[in-house]
Amino acid sequence: MQNNSFDFIIVGGGSSGCVLANRLSENSQYSVCLIEARPKDRSPWIHLPIGYAKTMWDPKLNWKFQTEPLRSFIVREVKPDNPQSNEEILEFCRNHGATIFHPTGTCQMGSDHDPMAVLDSSLRVRGVSGLRVVDCSAMPTLPSSNTNWSAVMLAERAADLILGKIKGP
Repeated sequence: MQNNSFDFIIVGGGSSGCVLANRLSENSQYSVCLIEARPKDRSPWIHLPIGYAKTMWDPKLNWKFQTEPLRSFIVREVKPDNPQSNEEILEFCRNHGATIFHPTGTCQMGSDHDPMAVLDSSLRVRGVSGLRVVDCSAMPTLPSSNTNWSAVMLAERAADLILGKIKGP
């Protein structure tokens, strides 16, 4: 018989989600569900920097943001001429691609007096019971380090807050 009841449900298996799920499941009294939308990454090319040249052509690995959960959110495409073929998409990436900082602060945490803070300092979504955001979007400003390690640190702190090992302000 399958148990569909969990103490914690974590959506997104990125750096933060994996660390948080690991920490919360250290104690066997808790059950944790980690939800990730993508299929298993069985291709070794996914883990190699040069692998993009091979994986972008494979429809099993490159969903082009056309997965069912995202499809309903696509109102319009931003690029004129709507590149569809792999060659057109590659050309678009060559002509328009750039490096940029990772997005942070899209639902930032802050004090009760900060009108821009959607999260309290314990990462809880204001006005929504039982929901926390534990990823780089919670950071009020872009860290000067790689955001991966900042996300891991944030997940470690969130796990301690959730498990009551430390008290939030």
